[in-house]
Amino acid sequence: SPTIFVVMPTHTSPTQLADLTRVCHTFLLVPGLLWILIEDAEKESDVVESLLDRCGVPFVHLHAATPEDIRQDTVKRKKPRGEQA
Repeated sequence: SPTIFVVMPTHTSPTQLADLTRVCHTFLLVPGLLWILIEDAEKESDVVESLLDRCGVPFVHLHAATPEDIRQDTVKRKKPRGEQA
C-alpha cells in the first residue's frame, strides 16, 4: 500500500501536547502513514520529541522558526486566526 505523508505545523501553546496526543491516536489507525511534524521554533523541543517517540507512529521531527518580520503577535491580534472579521 502507498505511504501517506502528513505534514503538520505546530507551535508551543498550553494545549500543544494534548492536541498532538489526540492526533497521534488518530494516526495510529491509519496504515502506511508518515507524520512530518514541523515546530515553529529555533530547535526541536525535547517534550514534543518524547511524545513522538512514545506515540508509535513513524515520524520526522523538524523545526523552522517563523521570521520575526512576519510573525503575528497573538496579543495584538484582535480576532483569533480563522475567525471572520
